[in-house]
Amino acid sequence: MFDARVEVDSEELQKYLSKIYRNLKTLKPFFIAIIPVLHGSIVANFREGGRPKKWKPLKPSTIAGRMREGTWPGFHSAQPILMAHGTLFKSIGTVRKIGTRSLEYGTNLEKAAYLQYGTKKMLARPFVLFQDEDIEQIVSYAAAFAFDPETAKTLI
Repeated sequence: MFDARVEVDSEELQKYLSKIYRNLKTLKPFFIAIIPVLHGSIVANFREGGRPKKWKPLKPSTIAGRMREGTWPGFHSAQPILMAHGTLFKSIGTVRKIGTRSLEYGTNLEKAAYLQYGTKKMLARPFVLFQDEDIEQIVSYAAAFAFDPETAKTLI
């Protein structure tokens, strides 16, 4: 499994999550509601080739080697990085564990952590990265669940 955690460090969000948990004794409905936000943000990261900062391009030698080996089917110069085969992209959401107080959402591909954080031989190309507007939307969902849990369930 992709063994990395991405945490949102927001006092405001933590305050709302505590209130949701006190009111409902579970955060599951909230987690179900924010999965489309998380997924949409990750998909946008792939499609835009990194956000807010673009990923560094692949080295010409990497491209040439993959084309020579035939491991890059359908490659063309406009193809986004990390999308040659689409394996990683398609795996987003294959890990979906929703507990009463925790959410795991992502991929179980081993190479995901290498691509997210980089290695000595591989540049990091963080694809699990959320933008300010994503955090704002998540906080607004949390506020809705904290103050009006029954109505907020319509977000699911």
